[in-house]
Amino acid sequence: MTPTARTQNPLAVFSAFLAYLSWGLLPLYWRLMHALPAFAILSYRIIFALAFVLAVLAFRRELGLVLALLKNPRSLLMLVLASIFISVNWGLYIWAVNAGHVIETSFGYYINPLVSIVLGMIVFHEKMGKARIAALLLAAVGVAVMAVDFGRLPLVALGLAFSFAFYGVVKKILASGALSTLALETLFSLPLALVGLFMTGSSAAPALLGNAGWFLVALAGPITALPLMFFGYSASRIPLSTLGFIQYLTPTITLLLGILVFGESFGPGRLAGFICIWLALLVFSVDVLSSRRRLSESIEL
Repeated sequence: MTPTARTQNPLAVFSAFLAYLSWGLLPLYWRLMHALPAFAILSYRIIFALAFVLAVLAFRRELGLVLALLKNPRSLLMLVLASIFISVNWGLYIWAVNAGHVIETSFGYYINPLVSIVLGMIVFHEKMGKARIAALLLAAVGVAVMAVDFGRLPLVALGLAFSFAFYGVVKKILASGALSTLALETLFSLPLALVGLFMTGSSAAPALLGNAGWFLVALAGPITALPLMFFGYSASRIPLSTLGFIQYLTPTITLLLGILVFGESFGPGRLAGFICIWLALLVFSVDVLSSRRRLSESIEL
């Protein structure tokens, strides 16, 4: 199937929008659980994501994929690393949303693709042209401006960007199915989840969320896995350049939620930092599209 044909797959494009829309709206869900400690929420997410993913894999008769990964020592090492990075990312994100740093989380996911460029260059020896260097410099200026505005380094944003970028590197090396790997990532994170529930004790009781407490914490399973399923369906059916543009839907929605719903401050300093990041992403996106167009033309020739 040609890239053009994939672009014309409306169901795949809609599936991608659903994935990134779901991730963008996640702060609304985490805020519903703000009565619980962030560690407890992370624990419930790990436990119910594991249960939901195993149920889906059993229904699809794909548990054998999980067993195959367990028999491969290299895969196991990669999965342990992936579980560490995704647990850090999830935990930091949940804490940040409920501590009033929603705008900073959106900043982190805006700069995540640019961090991935650097890691791609270091780990996979990918080439980086002048346009991408310019994008990174603009991003660095954006981080500096935000640091001045915050009066500190935007550690939440940087933590989210780097943890997810490293997670992406491990997943690229692993090159296995999203659900089968998520099953083992959450399985390896299960001891952390149990420690989290033990440490938070009675403050982790779902009853603190009201009558719908258990429903809310159990909802963490499908909320974690379904966007990955939507993404997995779309990723193999539409060009990565299309996905690249759609991915900015997530931090844009999160930014709007931070300003309009959660009432966080968004003064001139933060706006200036975001403008630098948006310009960096524009330069990066134009360069990606130009590279793909040149590659397509050379193949046709």
